[in-house]
Amino acid sequence: MRTLSENQIKALRLLRQGKKLAEIREITKKPASSVSEAITRGRKNIDKAIEVLQTAIEEGLLDESQFLKLTQMLGKI
Repeated sequence: MRTLSENQIKALRLLRQGKKLAEIREITKKPASSVSEAITRGRKNIDKAIEVLQTAIEEGLLDESQFLKLTQMLGKI
């Protein structure tokens, strides 16, 4: 599984803050196609991570330390 790239993190963070594509492009100094691609790929990576976690939870695959870490992470949202 891939992690989020710095470009994906920055674009998704700005999008989450309510910025429009044009504003994100200006802030990041990246072409619109690069910003759009970063957002699309970042969202897909997050969706894949959620799917993996869902399977791990449903199948009882998490050990105690993983469960605690996930619980702590979820407490932050």
